[in-house]
Amino acid sequence: MYIPEHFEERDVAVLNALVRSYPLGTWVTEVGERLVVNHIPFILDSTRGPLGTLRGHVARANAVWKASPSQVESVVVFQGP
Repeated sequence: MYIPEHFEERDVAVLNALVRSYPLGTWVTEVGERLVVNHIPFILDSTRGPLGTLRGHVARANAVWKASPSQVESVVVFQGP
């Protein structure tokens, strides 16, 4: 993803504050051979991993949980108001 340098945020504390303030993330992941997009509320556990770990919940009716998304790349987009 291209991010112009003047818009790039590298401060983990600032990024973590954004996620905590606006926890509804747009989660994009691959299921089978297609991209699936879900809006999921996340909790950030900043004690797990160098950048923290996101925790979320999806309903059983949502097929994304069956697809083992931990085995494929995902992107979660957070934005402010």
